[in-house]
Amino acid sequence: MEEVNKRPGGQISKRTSKVIFVCDTSGSMLENGKIAELNSCLRESIPHIQKIADEATNAEIQISIMGFNNVPKWEEQNKPIKEFTWKDMKANPDGETNIGAAFDLLALEMNSPTMPERGYPPLVVVVTDGLATDNYTVGLQAFLQSKWGAKSVRYGIAIGKDADVSCLTKFINNAERKPIKANNPEQLAKAIRLVSTVVFKQVVAPPSTPPSAVPATPTASLVATAPVAPTAVETSSDVW
Repeated sequence: MEEVNKRPGGQISKRTSKVIFVCDTSGSMLENGKIAELNSCLRESIPHIQKIADEATNAEIQISIMGFNNVPKWEEQNKPIKEFTWKDMKANPDGETNIGAAFDLLALEMNSPTMPERGYPPLVVVVTDGLATDNYTVGLQAFLQSKWGAKSVRYGIAIGKDADVSCLTKFINNAERKPIKANNPEQLAKAIRLVSTVVFKQVVAPPSTPPSAVPATPTASLVATAPVAPTAVETSSDVW
């Protein structure tokens, strides 16, 4: 019979699982409908994550959405996915791509008291269409060296040919996992679908590890169970 972790009084003990989308809302995201397509793709991903939450009896899933341009801000933070309703992000026409400031804010979150003592590695997905307009090195290192940033499963989605693939590669910090390139709406939809379904489901319940056997402090082997994403999705002609 499968073991079930319980708290005193017989209540099932769930481990927190966080999914965090960090989204570029700079002025260039208004070009060719990129911000509208990103909003649409993320909106459509929510029911899939909620379905995973319904099936993952071992996990309490929370979602956070950060938008960044000149200044990063949390659109939603640590919201239980079952209570979450998508609200469209707005791009700033005069906004720059200050991704370093976004990494700084992420680093604060990864070290904050809101992060669980016992939990699954957070899934952090950064989506951008441009080159960084600030020095992101310090913020990125702070994130990667933070308690949960180092344990996180990290994916990057590069929208269009001008996206800062080098920055996303350093953020992912995994030789076997490259940024996913999305040069049209179909590729973007497939990329968001991949990270919000296949990847997240394996982060919450790794196939080689029964939920009852997942360690309280995630290990490198647990993080490694996330699949390697393709660098591009075979689809129609480029738009961005």
